Amino acid sequence: MWPKLFRPDVLFLIGALQAIIPSLLLVGTGVNAGYRSGVLYGPVIIWVLGYISFWAGTRLVRRGKPHTRYPAIPLSLGVIKLGLVMLSLVCLIEIYGATKVYGGIPLLAFASGQMDASDTNLLETQSGFGQLGALTLTVSLLTALVFILIMKARRAGVSAVPWIGSALLIDIFATMINGKRQGMLMTVMFIVCCSTVAFGSPSAAIESFLPWNPGRKTKLIFGAAVCVFVLNAISGLAAIRSLGAMNFSAVDNLLLYYGFPVMNMEEQCRVADGLGPMEFKPLGIVKTLLPAKSIDRDSTLLGADPPRIEVTSPSGFYERIQWDTGPFGIVLFSLCCGAFCQTVYYRAFLGYGSLLAYGLIAWALFSAPLYNHFLNLLYFPLPALIFWGVSGSARLYMEVFNAKQHPMQDVQ
Repeated sequence: MWPKLFRPDVLFLIGALQAIIPSLLLVGTGVNAGYRSGVLYGPVIIWVLGYISFWAGTRLVRRGKPHTRYPAIPLSLGVIKLGLVMLSLVCLIEIYGATKVYGGIPLLAFASGQMDASDTNLLETQSGFGQLGALTLTVSLLTALVFILIMKARRAGVSAVPWIGSALLIDIFATMINGKRQGMLMTVMFIVCCSTVAFGSPSAAIESFLPWNPGRKTKLIFGAAVCVFVLNAISGLAAIRSLGAMNFSAVDNLLLYYGFPVMNMEEQCRVADGLGPMEFKPLGIVKTLLPAKSIDRDSTLLGADPPRIEVTSPSGFYERIQWDTGPFGIVLFSLCCGAFCQTVYYRAFLGYGSLLAYGLIAWALFSAPLYNHFLNLLYFPLPALIFWGVSGSARLYMEVFNAKQHPMQDVQ
């Protein structure tokens, strides 16, 4: 059951519903957080059209769940642990560099009232080229190596809890240093998705290191507790980042969290007189694939940035696609994205590179009402290419090694 729940068409359906339901709630209540009283139906049409196209794309390629078979990991536990230590040290150095950019730990500065989210956003623009981006990439690589260690330790039947736990603490601290909530959720989704694909259960990766076998009731209670914690974490961090200006209940904060992208997309539709495009600029959709500090903001080739009602909030999966290419781009991009995700999902049962890449895809699809990580260099394309590159190199090494160990004999 669990692997089916993590199919790309199911995950993207959950993402689409997270975008459509707030749109309908805003229509029903007529409340747009004080910004506007009228509500357009553009976001609903865009998401329905996009999901149908995505679903059709998943039907164009091989489907189903193959028999899970991963090759041996060509590294010893000692080598993986050494790699984990080195990557953790790199991450800590990058965290230290980030504190120099922010003038301290932003989360503590928020709590003490010394700065708010807009201050950190301004400071980020003054950082060195690629400095904070390198930290984001390192966190993705560290999370992936943690899961590789989980797989290796599970196969060897040994415990690696101290190594895994310490690395994950560094990972989560790095993602939350500036008070943003996405990084923590992304790490959890990565581990849960990879565990489901590799072992058949979202909790199997953790259960294999527990001294007891938790029953179904225990898992349900733990799952409910995690959901409550996440809701309150989202609410609490929002209050801290805004210096108490958004000190609402967990449910209200969640509605705002998903409502702002809807309102931003409504504004795009209003300015573009419908589904768009505002101006046909197909190269505009790749703007976020470029390093942020290398982009010419006034480039006529990439087009103007979409308007936003809430400037600190993203506008969702179809932000640049709707703004720069309209319905044509929505259909074509969704169709290709569905086919690509389905292909990686099928391959994730057979190889480590695709398994780790699908861990990133799972969050990209689930968080689609907020972001489009497929068009964000550091959140999917670059780490996924590294996963596939390392996995392919390891597979080639094993083939060469085995060929030397067992050379073919000449037939007389």
